[in-house]
Amino acid sequence: MRWAGVLAVLGCAAVGLFLLARPWRPGPRASDGHANREHKPQPSAPAPAKPEVLVAEAKGVAAELLRALPGEPPAMALAGRIHYAFSDVANAEKCWQACLSIDPEFAEALCCLGETAWEHGKFDKAAERLKKAFAANPRLDQKRVFILADALMNLGESQEAAAALERAAKESPLPPFGLFLLGHAYLGLNEYEKARDQFEAVLAVDPRSANAHFSLITVYNRLGQPEKSRTHKEQYATLRKDELAESARLRPQMRKMDWADPYPVVRECHLNAGKIYALYGKAGEAEKHWLRAAAIDPQNPEPRKLLELLYRQQGRQEEAVQISPGPMMNP
Repeated sequence: MRWAGVLAVLGCAAVGLFLLARPWRPGPRASDGHANREHKPQPSAPAPAKPEVLVAEAKGVAAELLRALPGEPPAMALAGRIHYAFSDVANAEKCWQACLSIDPEFAEALCCLGETAWEHGKFDKAAERLKKAFAANPRLDQKRVFILADALMNLGESQEAAAALERAAKESPLPPFGLFLLGHAYLGLNEYEKARDQFEAVLAVDPRSANAHFSLITVYNRLGQPEKSRTHKEQYATLRKDELAESARLRPQMRKMDWADPYPVVRECHLNAGKIYALYGKAGEAEKHWLRAAAIDPQNPEPRKLLELLYRQQGRQEEAVQISPGPMMNP
């Protein structure tokens, strides 16, 4: 079986993962005494403690991808994701533009550039790039439809936003956030009954959605139903009061949390680098990165699943049993 086929069966060939989609922000982190090791990493090997060491490691993964797979858009796209995850926007965009110079319809690079523009409030560029991405590949992740729709609504293009969300809904049911966006697209088109239906659908899933109640205040006023509007206004006020109280209760705990932990991001760098190498038939490199991902996060089963699949394909049955997520989760 070809590696591309194996990864497709597992549903893990996509590169644009959430953890690499938003920049990691450095901050204080207490040392836990782990030390970096220079020899080939094993699943039980400790990850280095200092965030700057892990950041350098991740950037090394990006540089290695570009050297090992020169001119290959999937490798350049992931390298760009890694740079962007650590706030190096210039090098990220350089990678993505290089992808497009080779393949102007490479959807992943178009999506990356579109999402970056959207995050920086450049909605015209975001919409332009994401529309090109969907033209090249209509079956992109549904979350990217939401970014496109939001960009379009910020440009006053509610009709186009609604159409994009309606197409997505035909492929698979929209989650509450998608229903909420579609409701606001209809609101922008003065289609108040359709907007009402979407916001009510949100509440059917999440009755405590303050945003849905707030939107229905406007909708029912426009529909000439002030009593229902008042009811949602009261529910919204109650929910907001509860949210503020919960926020105050959790604030001391939140201050103690470590928001600067790069471990999950670096794990994803190695995990996805391994997938790219596997797609190009570089099983040895794939193994190396999946072993490192397993070392960084011993409790995450995905790198072990991929390693087990690799070892079984190579006839390494004993190693496949040893690396299997079941017995290895609590070494």
